[in-house]
Amino acid sequence: MAETIFDIRDARINEDYIALQVESAKESAYWNAHKARIGKFDKVYGGNLLGLTVEENSLENEPYVENKLKNAAHDIKRLAREAHGVPVFTKEGEDDKSERRSKIRAAVTDTIWQEGGGADVEGMFYLDLIRGGFTAVAAYTNNTSEYPLAMRCDPQFSYPTVTNGRLQDFLYLQTVKERQAALLFPDAGLSKSAASTDNVDVIMFFDRDKVIQAIVSKKDKKTTAKIVDTWVHKLGVVPVAFRALETADGHFRGLLDQLSGPLRARNKATRLMIDYLEDMAHAPYEEKGIENSSTPPGPTTVYHHERDAEGETFIRRVQPAAPAAAVFGLLNYLDTQEQNEGFQPPARVGTVKQSIASGSFVEATQGSLSSVVLELQGYVAELRRDWNKVALKIDETHLDREKPLVRAVGQKQTYTPKKDIKGWYYHKIAFGAAAGLDRTSADSRVLQHLGAGLIDEGIARSQIDYIEEDTNVQDDVDRMLLRKVMFQKLIQDPAVPFSALAQLEQEMGNGKSRFEALKAVLPQILAREEQQLAAEAGPAGPAQGAPDEQVQGATEAGLELPPQGGVPQGQGQRAADAELADFAPPPFTQISG
Repeated sequence: MAETIFDIRDARINEDYIALQVESAKESAYWNAHKARIGKFDKVYGGNLLGLTVEENSLENEPYVENKLKNAAHDIKRLAREAHGVPVFTKEGEDDKSERRSKIRAAVTDTIWQEGGGADVEGMFYLDLIRGGFTAVAAYTNNTSEYPLAMRCDPQFSYPTVTNGRLQDFLYLQTVKERQAALLFPDAGLSKSAASTDNVDVIMFFDRDKVIQAIVSKKDKKTTAKIVDTWVHKLGVVPVAFRALETADGHFRGLLDQLSGPLRARNKATRLMIDYLEDMAHAPYEEKGIENSSTPPGPTTVYHHERDAEGETFIRRVQPAAPAAAVFGLLNYLDTQEQNEGFQPPARVGTVKQSIASGSFVEATQGSLSSVVLELQGYVAELRRDWNKVALKIDETHLDREKPLVRAVGQKQTYTPKKDIKGWYYHKIAFGAAAGLDRTSADSRVLQHLGAGLIDEGIARSQIDYIEEDTNVQDDVDRMLLRKVMFQKLIQDPAVPFSALAQLEQEMGNGKSRFEALKAVLPQILAREEQQLAAEAGPAGPAQGAPDEQVQGATEAGLELPPQGGVPQGQGQRAADAELADFAPPPFTQISG
């Protein structure tokens, strides 16, 4: 078989190839501009709002206004995380077995996502999209876990190769001190001296067939690489899930890259206003005709005016120039620009201009924010779907052994990858009714659809983030309703004696649960019911002759007999009354589940 272009390329991935990739990434103007944008974001995020010009009497470089870049990033992340994304697998057919297999695969995917650490770093995916314009997470395995593991890749150190939206390979590069790298890789021949100040690059190169870990250093203007580990995964895909924000120019740009401008301008204007207040409090003195003008002012200082001085004598502070009214308008304008650029409507922090506003009105003010959150959730859903596919392949290829599920599917509590997955990876991550909304709005939306009859209770429960298995919950709810109806029937039934209720209260007062108390009182109630039934039936006597003789005797006595196979007239009426009583029981206090 002829070699493919991938086979030739894989054969060339050696230490020289790795060194060339690292050198090209570091010298690329495209990547340098991207990393500079991330660095600028990090400075503003950390509170460095210093302008280009430092005033002579300005205060320290501290933020004096709300850091809307940081707050907007975390607000968007928190709102997006309120929705619970669940895997929904495509069924292989419409039969019950296909339905069960899809539920098992969903439980397997949830297990890998949680046990592999993906759920722990999911919030960082939203921050990566906001900060760096893309997010990436790698899948790998080692000897410490029974499940595939997730490694979030910081955009600051990531260099993906993307063609037509598809990831071709992925370079992860982080610069550390040589002595630190020596502790991680003791066999790499690196210097462990504490006095060493040299830096090296620890890189991971992800390819469609292997993952290479190497140490790259530059000495005497020459870049060299040393491979320290190689994992030949043979999955046929790059074991990295990658998603980037869509941009018109194709560059990776963060969501809030341009928010730093108005934020820094407003911070600078605010600092100047604070400087003005300081000038007012500590303005220089001016004097005329004061004999002891050199005496510093204080509570006991007395200034003496010259008696022979011509004109008015005085000592006072120089009045600083008043700020222009346009300054305050500028501050308000910059504040509005920050809100618009950061997708932060005033109602988000409780500022509503209307004195009376309905819930729907406040929800309408969140329009732009909800759209942004919905878009980011779509990116993260695609990222999780792609990572799940890689993780399922790793589980089948390298970890094919029985292991527990984080939630049972019926009686099934464990799974075996090849047996239960069977190469079927077709699924999506659904955020459901909560997509783009906060938790309260999502709950209201589900209740409205349930009340309108558009969905059933099972679908409604699946949209609640803290419910993982709706079948078991339905059984529990049915049992709860049954217990309430039984208890209500018990205390309202006139046939239940007062002594039974008193004993029930006493048992519960002694610390027993309602179930245990009912169990203790139930024999007394059943015995009383049997006595009542026996009393209604009357004493049972022996049969008076054969059936024909009974008919003849009744005819001679002038009695009217029911049709053949029937019952006496009085007993038939009582039976009909019993049927109606069962069909329409006496009303009781309505129990609302």
